[in-house]
Amino acid sequence: MQAGSGSGARRRQPAVALAMGLALLGCVPTGSGADTPADAGPDRGPVGCGPCVGGTCAGDTCACPLGYTLSGEVCLALAADPLNCGSSGLACAPDERCAQGVCAPALLRVPPGTFQMGSPLDEPWRQDDEHPHPVRLTAAFLLGITEVSQAEYQALMGHNPAHFGPEGDGPACGPSCPVERVSWFDAVDYVNARSDLAGLPRCYGADYGFVGLACTGYRLPTEAEWEYAAQGDATQDGPGMARPCDGLPGCPEDFGWVLEFAGGQPHPVASRAPTGWGHHDLLGNVAEWVSDGYRVYGAGGAPIEDPLGPVDPEADRALRGGSWSVEARRVRSADRIPRPPTHRQNDSGFRIARTAPP
Repeated sequence: MQAGSGSGARRRQPAVALAMGLALLGCVPTGSGADTPADAGPDRGPVGCGPCVGGTCAGDTCACPLGYTLSGEVCLALAADPLNCGSSGLACAPDERCAQGVCAPALLRVPPGTFQMGSPLDEPWRQDDEHPHPVRLTAAFLLGITEVSQAEYQALMGHNPAHFGPEGDGPACGPSCPVERVSWFDAVDYVNARSDLAGLPRCYGADYGFVGLACTGYRLPTEAEWEYAAQGDATQDGPGMARPCDGLPGCPEDFGWVLEFAGGQPHPVASRAPTGWGHHDLLGNVAEWVSDGYRVYGAGGAPIEDPLGPVDPEADRALRGGSWSVEARRVRSADRIPRPPTHRQNDSGFRIARTAPP
């Protein structure tokens, strides 16, 4: 993974900006009237795109982040009021996100099922910690359609730690880019704060211990849930399937934001094709923290039900899905990168999950 800001001490007391959190959890907070993103700047895209302030050049088109619209050569915020989503006049609920000025679901339901976790023994670039074994997920769960964005994190936590954010050391990526340079502890602080905002129970205690899968609040996906979702609907041949991409020229450009296509930084969430179940960026963009500790896979045999790794909050966690800094051929749904929970880096983020209500 890309060398970045390294690890840092955990944050045990998040500075939750509740008023901002109530203001959308997904819409970019703005003042009255139409504003450009605070970190806007001309994109130096392909010839023919021209100035693209606050957006990203895609061929000869200027593409604006979610929650913005193109006006001439500038991306302007759709939301004129931080309590409203565009012209709808409605505040988005905690289970929603602001997408192009309209409140839309923030999570999608993933059905229970049995799948083969790990990688086939003949899969290129596989590692020794990916032993294939059957897993059964006994309950449906909800998984964030996108990685948590800088705007979402800023609205709820009151600051933006991203290396590619307006106060970071890298080029500003925009409010709809995924938040990165967050530790596992930071991610847990965020999901607990989101549970508080929604009036749901916290899924992690004061010592960061996991309450369990019966918790109805927000949490991180388990490693098994993440891989199941990343493999995508088996009826689809989308970018979330387990098979690796063999790199240029055999790798399609919409595979994901990986080293060959990303240009040295992450990109706005949901700007690449979804998996069969509708989730974006499970492969590429930023690597994602999972809830449970890093476990050693067992041998094949009867399916293991709802596996969880070590519950010790200090145990290593896996980062999953690869990122903008990883070669396409190494971005695979089975790939696991163990890191201490204090690890912070500019290609690591997370997405939210919940156990599905009955």
